[in-house]
Amino acid sequence: MIQKVLINGRETSNAGAALITRTLSAEQIAQVEIRKREQSDKIKNSLLDTNDFMVLDITLKDEYTNRPFGKLRGTLGLQDQLEPGFFSNNMFVGEQVSFHAFLEHDRLGNEEISLMSVRNIGNEALAQLTALPADFQDFKSGSGFQRELFGFEDFIRKERTIGGVTSKIELSDNSSVFIGSYNVMGIGENARELQQIFFDEQPSSSLQLRNRSDFVTSKNKVEYRFDTDRVKFVSDVNFVFQDALNRTHALEAITDHAYTFTADTRQSEFYSNNRLEYFLVPKKWALSAKLGVASIHADQSFRSQHNDLLLRRAQGFQIPTDQTDLVQEVALRDRFFFGSLELYRKLAYGNLTGGMEFKRQELQMSKQAFDGDSSNGGELLPNSLFNLAPTTLGYQVFRPYLRHQYRFSNALTFTNKLRYAWYQLPESPTIVGDRGAFEVYSMLDFSGDIVDFTLTYQQSFEMFPLKKVIGGHDLLGFRSVGIPAQRIMEPQMQEVAEFNISFPIPFIGAQSMLAALAGRAFNGNFVSLDATPVVQTVYDQLESSYFLTELQLERPLLQDRMLLSQVNSFFINRQENAFSLEDNFFIDFNYFASELNLKFTPAKSKVAFDFINKFSRLDLLSELSPQTTDQTMFSTFANLKYVPSKGNWTAGPYVRRVWFLSGAEGTFTDVGGQFFISTADKKWVFRLIGYNLLNNREFVRQQALPVFFEIENERVFSRFVKLEVEYRF
Repeated sequence: MIQKVLINGRETSNAGAALITRTLSAEQIAQVEIRKREQSDKIKNSLLDTNDFMVLDITLKDEYTNRPFGKLRGTLGLQDQLEPGFFSNNMFVGEQVSFHAFLEHDRLGNEEISLMSVRNIGNEALAQLTALPADFQDFKSGSGFQRELFGFEDFIRKERTIGGVTSKIELSDNSSVFIGSYNVMGIGENARELQQIFFDEQPSSSLQLRNRSDFVTSKNKVEYRFDTDRVKFVSDVNFVFQDALNRTHALEAITDHAYTFTADTRQSEFYSNNRLEYFLVPKKWALSAKLGVASIHADQSFRSQHNDLLLRRAQGFQIPTDQTDLVQEVALRDRFFFGSLELYRKLAYGNLTGGMEFKRQELQMSKQAFDGDSSNGGELLPNSLFNLAPTTLGYQVFRPYLRHQYRFSNALTFTNKLRYAWYQLPESPTIVGDRGAFEVYSMLDFSGDIVDFTLTYQQSFEMFPLKKVIGGHDLLGFRSVGIPAQRIMEPQMQEVAEFNISFPIPFIGAQSMLAALAGRAFNGNFVSLDATPVVQTVYDQLESSYFLTELQLERPLLQDRMLLSQVNSFFINRQENAFSLEDNFFIDFNYFASELNLKFTPAKSKVAFDFINKFSRLDLLSELSPQTTDQTMFSTFANLKYVPSKGNWTAGPYVRRVWFLSGAEGTFTDVGGQFFISTADKKWVFRLIGYNLLNNREFVRQQALPVFFEIENERVFSRFVKLEVEYRF
């Protein structure tokens, strides 16, 4: 992974490589250098880090230094109606001051800038201090997982207006200030048809769903850095604001039950991270101190409107009625404090570090339930399950540790860290007393001329979320309810292991890469089957285990003008659930995929193409039910790019075809492409883009949830075309 992107040898922004590189055009770049082992302590994140540090250093042509440059683009799209848009991405790189400004509006889900690219502001920065082992549930919800399974993740119509500005000011040779603000306003919509197959032999449920989300997010940061050969000091302040309104409308076709669920959240977050490293004896003895604070304040309103008597009883109402309007208002304040102090000793072939880490969290919540909108005459429900008087819970953990890293020459590095985690827990009927346990981290890393491999194992004693035990039921969705933990909760030992190796296979002329990731976490919840199809989630610490592996073979052909790759992927996830407090069962998710891809990208040819073929199979099963659901797909994707001799225009049509071979019948076809033409000096660029030109909008997805299997027929993005006119300066 490239840790930093530099321009003219200096870091102009620390908010992510994608935002920087998308500003640049090939005509503006003089050269590009990748340094795997960066030596400059000023560029590296830590003076004490002796691991490989990779940077991408881009050198601009002289005419683009000390002057603004970038792109201005106007767009006109057609998706049901004409939609204008714009794009501006501009940069200035000077001797003392650099800035980057961007602005984009797009209604077609085809925006170029994404705030997902901003990795170092707000809770992303805080997560560097509190990194947990990999969580498979988080992994499954990511867009990368959807793209791996189905080939793309654009199942919704998206509108985005994104804008931001950053500036890096060099105060002196040793100190600098970074200022950044990133803002997005957006709308998302999609429609789905669901068939839910329940484990307890109830009739299946057919639902028609429509979702809409309106949101505003602002991420802001100021960071000060001071660097010398013996001192590194970094201090930042982050402020994040979010305002989101999500609405779900659902209709159950068999029972004629109608549901509307609305979640309205206004949340402000403050983070500050500070780090000081000081060498007592140059490059031998050093002290390191870290201090971080965070405060999160949220006001949330959840509204459940429906005509389902079963859901009404699950929500705590005793009197029948034709229509229910339950509103829950939640006030949350979450505070964190982090600190560490360590002593570092550099050895002849590595280093030794000892220290202490400290963390404290304090969560305060209140919940109120109303019959109707509280701001419009709704009646307070004093005895509702969804009430919670203002309550505060807090815990703190101390972690003394010892870390040793030994480096054999420049190729092999062996790292071990031993910690003892001692938790002081709050007094509560569902929380066990104070607890402690040893934690370990080991990594073996080899980087040779032919073979590279990394082996990592981590075992950590992790705290459960305080939200699980603080009390009061939660409105979670249009037909789901959250219930506080009923069993005793305590910190749990979580594990994760990772292995990566790359090596050549000479007799077939191929390069091979093998990667594997396995882990176990205790973050699952007990999902009651008593009120299906209503989902009652009882917060718990049930086990979730996972294993992922991928084997990739690459072989150059035709004197490196063609690349043939074969990729095999396999992963499994087992999620523990409980039919009752004593009777546990498991949900299994298995996935296998095999790809054969051909990429033809010669330097001087007029034609380049990608040809991607993928077979994949998902198996979903439960110990509780004989029902087994599988989805087998075969997809093929062909993309052609034609560049004539003059090189000032290109044409690139594509076609994607998906066959559903089992589990769900149907096919999905996506045809599109783009045409690109520029003036001779590359200043003006015209581009015509088309996606899903056949307007094939039905796509099938399946998943296994703790209570039921779910088959989704998604309304995929509709046909659209877009014309772009761009000026580069």
